[in-house]
Amino acid sequence: GGRTSLDEIVQRRVDEVLKTTLGAFLAKERARMEEEAALMERQVDNLQESVNAMAERLRLEVSSLESEQAAGSMLTTHLAGIQHSINFLTAQNAVAGGGP
Repeated sequence: GGRTSLDEIVQRRVDEVLKTTLGAFLAKERARMEEEAALMERQVDNLQESVNAMAERLRLEVSSLESEQAAGSMLTTHLAGIQHSINFLTAQNAVAGGGP
């Protein structure tokens, strides 16, 4: 059975070559996938930073609008007080017999 022996040797050699080639291919694929995963992770981090920055800008904007609203409300109250004083003085003036 020298023939079987040769077949076995060839088969073993083919298996080794396949294993080596497949191993190298898989290692390369794995490295490529890990690289892609790292890239995606960086993109996600960048996206998260952008979202955080946007959220912060919106918070400042809202805060600024709330301040303006509060200032407007105070101004309205102040103007109402002035109007009240004018009405009072006008009434006093009328009682005193003055007038335009």
